[in-house]
Amino acid sequence: MAFRPSSVLAPILLLSSGLASAQIVPGTTAVVFSVNDAATSFSGSSGTSLADMKPTDLVHFAPFVNLSAEKIQANPVYNVMMGDEDGDGDFAENFIGAIDAVQILRNPVEPTTLRTVYRYVFSTSEDFDIALDGDVFRFLPGGPAGDSIQRMLREGQIRAAIGDVSQELDVDAFTQDIQGNLFLSFAEDEVVNGTPVGDGGVVLLPASAITYGTFGEVTSLAAGSAVVILDEPDVDAMVAQSGLTFASTVDDLTCLEVDLMGGTFVGKDGQNHPNLYFSGESLGATILTTANGGSFATGNFGFPLATPVQNPGNLGLGSITGGVDALTIREDYGRALTIEVPDDEVNYPAETHIEWNIGNCVPDSMVLVLIDVYLTSPGARPTSTYVAGKAFPQIYPFPVAWNLVFMVPSDSNGVATLQGTLTHSVLSNLLIAQAYDPGLALFGFPEQLGAPGGIHFP
Repeated sequence: MAFRPSSVLAPILLLSSGLASAQIVPGTTAVVFSVNDAATSFSGSSGTSLADMKPTDLVHFAPFVNLSAEKIQANPVYNVMMGDEDGDGDFAENFIGAIDAVQILRNPVEPTTLRTVYRYVFSTSEDFDIALDGDVFRFLPGGPAGDSIQRMLREGQIRAAIGDVSQELDVDAFTQDIQGNLFLSFAEDEVVNGTPVGDGGVVLLPASAITYGTFGEVTSLAAGSAVVILDEPDVDAMVAQSGLTFASTVDDLTCLEVDLMGGTFVGKDGQNHPNLYFSGESLGATILTTANGGSFATGNFGFPLATPVQNPGNLGLGSITGGVDALTIREDYGRALTIEVPDDEVNYPAETHIEWNIGNCVPDSMVLVLIDVYLTSPGARPTSTYVAGKAFPQIYPFPVAWNLVFMVPSDSNGVATLQGTLTHSVLSNLLIAQAYDPGLALFGFPEQLGAPGGIHFP
């Protein structure tokens, strides 16, 4: 294919993947979340597609550091990472549906060098690769073999723990405390060892019933061990108590996280449990806590994550429809560069404009954008050597059929745009794009373009 750069400097031949590197300096606490419908960034992300938050995106907000939440990861990343694992020639079939839960494991403590997508564990609204929508899983960097999935908690284990191995279930919220206790909420009403629990309730898998493996995976979970610690009316009462003026019920509880301010609440089982952050499907940019019988969450940064009236700015958003769908609040390691395309589909020759938007760059600086024409063939996608400690530790435009690097200026919001003109169809090729910020010495998440029958952006 031919690719003509426009509004950028001339391409430079990429001679080596050995670009300078630096550790991310740990900062303040950050909120990483997804939304269950749609949202926009407070900044507007320079009017690019990066402003639009979808249920497949991970979003980052660090109060007092950033005025605006920004996207750090989008759905095409998963397709690039997983490649064509089943060898059928389709590189765009991995689709997570929506991110229902995202967490960083506390037990065992995750390595401080694992500052990447690999540090997160997920649950999704649809089966993804080998993971079911009732599983909790993580990505494992696979190097030349392509990335893979590790199931940290299996749906079958949860079924046995709730006393009904025949019942399919979907994990809608998940967190873990430092003792290794697991807290869940389900997408549908379930029966837990004879006790009904609504989709707004919370279920405990006690650490005493769990055996963990080396990497934090649940190797065994005692049958019948699950306990309902909050049913939906309990959570509704907390919402009503919190001081919200626009809602008095949780409807569907959509996210869970351990309250960083500490403290405990007494569950239905009569036991003390760590206070939990939570939100609901229609509560907007609102994070509540079980503390004091239901109150506004503040995190350990003193910034309120809820207000009496709807306020998207609680989470650095300009607007939100629906609510928060997944949540984790931890030490901030900074934002990875994000690269994505604004259109869902481009069909040549009726459409010829191609555009990549790169976010989270150093403002008013030059950014390198790597473009690889990858000849599609069945099998997992090769990558470079894993580089520990990087925001994204692998180079995906590698090895190459041919490889270009474009130098693109970022604006005052840290957003850069690379535009091009498609001159003919690329039915048998993929374009793999990845950004590198010399100012941060970091690679960003990769993006792919291309599929038989046109150019598709999954």
